[in-house]
Amino acid sequence: QGFERGAVYWSSSSGSHGVTGAIRATWGNAGAEAGGLGYPVTDEVCGLASGGCAQHFQGGSIYWSPATGTHWVVGAIRQRWSMLGWENGIGYPVANEVCGLTRGGCYQGFERGGVYWSAGTDAHVVTGAIRGFYAGMGYEGGVLGYPASEETPMAGGVYQDFEGGRVFWTPERGVHR
Repeated sequence: QGFERGAVYWSSSSGSHGVTGAIRATWGNAGAEAGGLGYPVTDEVCGLASGGCAQHFQGGSIYWSPATGTHWVVGAIRQRWSMLGWENGIGYPVANEVCGLTRGGCYQGFERGGVYWSAGTDAHVVTGAIRGFYAGMGYEGGVLGYPASEETPMAGGVYQDFEGGRVFWTPERGVHR
Protein backbone atom coordinates (compact mmCIF):
# COMPACT_ATOMS: atom_id res chain seq x y z
CA GLN A 1 0.00 0.00 0.00
CA GLY A 2 1.28 3.44 -0.95
CA PHE A 3 1.59 6.40 1.42
CA GLU A 4 2.78 10.00 1.04
CA ARG A 5 6.42 9.20 1.83
CA GLY A 6 6.73 5.54 0.92
CA ALA A 7 4.94 2.23 0.74
CA VAL A 8 4.43 -0.87 2.84
CA TYR A 9 5.00 -4.23 1.18
CA TRP A 10 3.89 -7.61 2.48
CA SER A 11 4.43 -11.23 1.48
CA SER A 12 3.78 -14.41 3.41
CA SER A 13 7.51 -15.21 3.49
CA SER A 14 8.84 -11.74 4.39
CA GLY A 15 6.15 -10.11 6.46
CA SER A 16 5.23 -6.42 6.29
CA HIS A 17 7.91 -3.71 5.88
CA GLY A 18 7.97 -0.10 4.78
CA VAL A 19 10.26 1.13 1.99
CA THR A 20 10.95 4.85 1.63
CA GLY A 21 13.24 7.48 0.15
CA ALA A 22 16.44 6.73 -1.73
CA ILE A 23 16.34 3.06 -0.78
CA ARG A 24 12.86 2.77 -2.30
CA ALA A 25 14.03 4.48 -5.50
CA THR A 26 17.02 2.14 -5.86
CA TRP A 27 14.87 -0.90 -5.10
CA GLY A 28 12.33 0.28 -7.68
CA ASN A 29 15.08 0.71 -10.31
CA ALA A 30 16.18 -2.86 -9.56
CA GLY A 31 12.66 -4.16 -10.31
CA ALA A 32 11.12 -3.81 -6.81
CA GLU A 33 9.60 -7.06 -5.53
CA ALA A 34 9.69 -8.59 -9.04
CA GLY A 35 13.45 -7.98 -9.35
CA GLY A 36 16.35 -9.91 -7.93
CA LEU A 37 16.12 -8.24 -4.52
CA GLY A 38 12.58 -9.49 -3.89
CA TYR A 39 10.50 -8.26 -0.95
CA PRO A 40 11.92 -6.36 2.05
CA VAL A 41 12.66 -8.57 5.06
CA THR A 42 13.54 -5.73 7.48
CA ASP A 43 12.58 -2.12 7.92
CA GLU A 44 15.13 0.56 7.06
CA VAL A 45 17.77 0.93 9.78
CA CYS A 46 19.61 4.23 10.12
CA GLY A 47 22.32 5.47 12.46
CA LEU A 48 24.99 3.27 10.90
CA ALA A 49 28.63 4.36 10.48
CA SER A 50 29.01 7.82 8.91
CA GLY A 51 25.25 8.42 9.17
CA GLY A 52 24.28 5.60 6.81
CA CYS A 53 21.13 3.53 6.43
CA ALA A 54 20.40 0.01 5.22
CA GLN A 55 17.51 -2.26 4.39
CA HIS A 56 17.65 -5.99 3.76
CA PHE A 57 15.62 -7.80 1.11
CA GLN A 58 15.07 -11.45 0.22
CA GLY A 59 17.86 -11.34 -2.37
CA GLY A 60 20.30 -8.79 -0.96
CA SER A 61 20.64 -5.43 0.74
CA ILE A 62 20.54 -1.75 -0.13
CA TYR A 63 22.88 0.65 1.67
CA TRP A 64 22.93 4.45 1.67
CA SER A 65 25.40 6.95 3.06
CA PRO A 66 25.71 10.71 2.52
CA ALA A 67 29.12 10.21 0.88
CA THR A 68 28.29 7.28 -1.43
CA GLY A 69 24.59 7.44 -2.23
CA THR A 70 22.44 4.33 -2.51
CA HIS A 71 23.63 0.97 -3.88
CA TRP A 72 22.57 -2.66 -3.67
CA VAL A 73 24.82 -5.56 -2.66
CA VAL A 74 23.95 -9.19 -3.48
CA GLY A 75 25.26 -12.75 -3.65
CA ALA A 76 28.84 -13.78 -2.97
CA ILE A 77 30.07 -10.18 -2.94
CA ARG A 78 27.54 -9.35 -0.21
CA GLN A 79 28.62 -12.42 1.73
CA ARG A 80 32.32 -11.43 1.54
CA TRP A 81 31.47 -7.82 2.48
CA SER A 82 29.56 -9.08 5.54
CA MET A 83 32.58 -11.19 6.57
CA LEU A 84 34.71 -8.03 6.34
CA GLY A 85 32.44 -6.13 8.74
CA TRP A 86 29.89 -4.53 6.37
CA GLU A 87 30.27 -0.72 6.23
CA ASN A 88 32.67 -0.81 9.19
CA GLY A 89 35.17 -2.87 7.17
CA ILE A 90 35.87 -1.57 3.67
CA GLY A 91 33.16 1.07 3.82
CA TYR A 92 29.94 1.53 1.90
CA PRO A 93 29.43 0.43 -1.71
CA VAL A 94 30.23 3.22 -4.18
CA ALA A 95 28.43 1.54 -7.12
CA ASN A 96 26.21 -1.43 -7.83
CA GLU A 97 27.76 -4.78 -8.73
CA VAL A 98 29.04 -5.03 -12.32
CA CYS A 99 29.06 -8.45 -13.95
CA GLY A 100 30.13 -9.71 -17.35
CA LEU A 101 33.83 -9.18 -16.69
CA THR A 102 36.57 -11.52 -17.93
CA ARG A 103 35.33 -15.13 -17.84
CA GLY A 104 31.95 -14.04 -16.43
CA GLY A 105 33.26 -12.45 -13.23
CA CYS A 106 31.76 -9.62 -11.18
CA TYR A 107 33.11 -6.59 -9.31
CA GLN A 108 31.80 -4.07 -6.79
CA GLY A 109 33.65 -1.02 -5.53
CA PHE A 110 33.58 0.06 -1.90
CA GLU A 111 35.04 3.13 -0.19
CA ARG A 112 38.25 1.34 0.81
CA GLY A 113 38.57 -1.51 -1.66
CA GLY A 114 37.00 -3.60 -4.34
CA VAL A 115 35.48 -7.07 -4.14
CA TYR A 116 36.00 -9.36 -7.14
CA TRP A 117 34.16 -12.61 -7.81
CA SER A 118 34.67 -15.38 -10.33
CA ALA A 119 33.35 -18.91 -10.44
CA GLY A 120 36.91 -20.24 -10.09
CA THR A 121 38.04 -18.06 -7.18
CA ASP A 122 34.92 -16.99 -5.23
CA ALA A 123 34.77 -13.42 -3.83
CA HIS A 124 37.86 -11.63 -2.46
CA VAL A 125 38.68 -8.04 -1.56
CA VAL A 126 41.67 -6.12 -2.90
CA THR A 127 42.73 -2.98 -1.00
CA GLY A 128 45.51 -0.48 -0.49
CA ALA A 129 48.84 -0.66 -2.27
CA ILE A 130 48.14 -4.14 -3.63
CA ARG A 131 44.97 -2.77 -5.24
CA GLY A 132 47.00 -0.02 -6.93
CA PHE A 133 49.45 -2.62 -8.23
CA TYR A 134 46.54 -4.80 -9.40
CA ALA A 135 45.13 -1.83 -11.31
CA GLY A 136 48.48 -1.25 -12.99
CA MET A 137 48.56 -4.90 -14.04
CA GLY A 138 45.14 -4.66 -15.74
CA TYR A 139 42.87 -5.92 -12.95
CA GLU A 140 41.18 -9.27 -13.67
CA GLY A 141 41.91 -8.93 -17.39
CA GLY A 142 45.66 -8.76 -16.83
CA VAL A 143 48.30 -11.35 -16.05
CA LEU A 144 47.22 -11.61 -12.39
CA GLY A 145 43.61 -12.61 -13.16
CA TYR A 146 41.20 -12.69 -10.22
CA PRO A 147 42.23 -12.56 -6.56
CA ALA A 148 42.33 -16.06 -5.07
CA SER A 149 42.75 -15.12 -1.39
CA GLU A 150 42.49 -12.23 1.02
CA GLU A 151 45.59 -10.34 2.14
CA THR A 152 47.54 -12.62 4.46
CA PRO A 153 49.96 -11.34 7.11
CA MET A 154 53.59 -12.42 6.82
CA ALA A 155 56.79 -11.35 8.57
CA GLY A 156 57.18 -7.65 7.80
CA GLY A 157 54.13 -7.24 5.56
CA VAL A 158 51.33 -8.99 3.72
CA TYR A 159 50.79 -11.02 0.57
CA GLN A 160 47.78 -11.82 -1.59
CA ASP A 161 47.35 -14.69 -4.03
CA PHE A 162 45.92 -14.17 -7.50
CA GLU A 163 45.28 -16.69 -10.26
CA GLY A 164 48.50 -15.51 -11.92
CA GLY A 165 50.77 -15.42 -8.88
CA ARG A 166 51.43 -13.93 -5.47
CA VAL A 167 51.78 -10.20 -4.76
CA PHE A 168 53.71 -8.98 -1.71
CA TRP A 169 53.76 -5.71 0.21
CA THR A 170 56.37 -4.68 2.77
CA PRO A 171 57.22 -1.18 4.02
CA GLU A 172 60.80 -1.63 2.81
CA ARG A 173 60.07 -2.82 -0.74
CA GLY A 174 56.51 -1.67 -1.34
CA VAL A 175 54.49 -3.88 -3.68
CA HIS A 176 56.23 -6.55 -5.73
CA ARG A 177 55.65 -9.97 -7.27
